[in-house]
Amino acid sequence: MNAGCFTIKQLTDAVGGGLTPHMVRHYHQLGLLPQPVRSPSNYRLYTKKDVLRLQRIVALKQQGFQLNHIRNILEVEPEADTTTNLMGQLQQQYRAVMQQISQLRQTASALEGLLGRVACRRRHHPNGCYCFGSNSITSFGVSH
Repeated sequence: MNAGCFTIKQLTDAVGGGLTPHMVRHYHQLGLLPQPVRSPSNYRLYTKKDVLRLQRIVALKQQGFQLNHIRNILEVEPEADTTTNLMGQLQQQYRAVMQQISQLRQTASALEGLLGRVACRRRHHPNGCYCFGSNSITSFGVSH
């Protein structure tokens, strides 16, 4: 092997995070990672730069970014502008996550209300036949 180069297995070990060789090959297909040079034995050979890029991909993925969005972030050049752009992308992702949390809290609250009604109605209607109204679930338990 070439000095300073990593095989795909060594690359995944260096990056960590549960990354597999299959995922690395998938990232090549999506254009997230450039195609590596090949050894005379046809092994993929990666550089330290590839390790750093893959670490960044894994970190962004762990932050909830979709792979196509990660590709857009990685395409931004020059490197000096990347930090500014990355901050904007992270802020946008933060806002999206906070909006999802808000929506999930609303859904959880609505479910709590429905569960409370179900428990209350079960006590008053042991056969399980009851209605919530025209805008809600109309039947739980035994059918009409």
